[in-house]
Amino acid sequence: GYGGYPELTERAWGGPGGLAIVYQMWQSERYHKREVYLKPSGSTTGYSVSYAIEGTNADNDPIECVPQRDFFLMLTTSGQIKAKGNNSNGVFGVSTPVSSSEFMTVSGLPTIRGIAAGEGFAAAIDVNGKLWTWGSNSHGQLGRGSQGDVFPEPEAVTGLSSRIVAIAAGDNHLLALDETGRLHAWGDNSKGQLGADDGNPLAGSQCHRIAAAGNHSCAITSSGDLFYWGNGENQPVSIDNINFNPVVFNFEVQERAAALLPQQAGAFT
Repeated sequence: GYGGYPELTERAWGGPGGLAIVYQMWQSERYHKREVYLKPSGSTTGYSVSYAIEGTNADNDPIECVPQRDFFLMLTTSGQIKAKGNNSNGVFGVSTPVSSSEFMTVSGLPTIRGIAAGEGFAAAIDVNGKLWTWGSNSHGQLGRGSQGDVFPEPEAVTGLSSRIVAIAAGDNHLLALDETGRLHAWGDNSKGQLGADDGNPLAGSQCHRIAAAGNHSCAITSSGDLFYWGNGENQPVSIDNINFNPVVFNFEVQERAAALLPQQAGAFT
């Protein structure tokens, strides 16, 4: 586990900013140490982020990471969000400092169970299924009923009647899946990435899995169908360049989508 070679890779996440890997340096009966390794996009080498956990208390272990282009978010087992990098849009949950090379705790949030981030904005789900957003609202992606300005302080999104179980973010749009399987969307729709003018794509369908990146979105329904919408240019599958409404993608082995279904919608018990 020394000399720069991870002892045990435990989790990995990809994003616009590159690849984030959590690995265990060493562990004994009483102590453990984990680090986060980042490999920026376009780089052949990576580096260890200055964050490690030592001792018997594992409350600060990283369980989810979002490597964005110019900032980095990390969710810990204690339900806190750590942030570092560019804070010009308030992704730290405060307006200052403008940037930080060290992790800062995002304040003003309850215990968090899931995170997502786009270009200068962030979103989180708390343990009670409430959705929180903060940062850039350039396209209304924070779900606050307005467009423009920057909101560094996290606020709960209102008007949601059911608990949120999953979120996904593109560059300037946000998707949220509630426990009934209903999909909600806010933000930029210039490439059809919201899938509907009213912010409710796939109305009438029960969704179980969602994903978003750049200017496109995807969802898997209870029937096992994979839907995509938004900008399909330069994507690894052959789809139309722009779809303003969800389109089903019938790939060769439909069971691959069905295998992803269990336990996202209705994850609260």
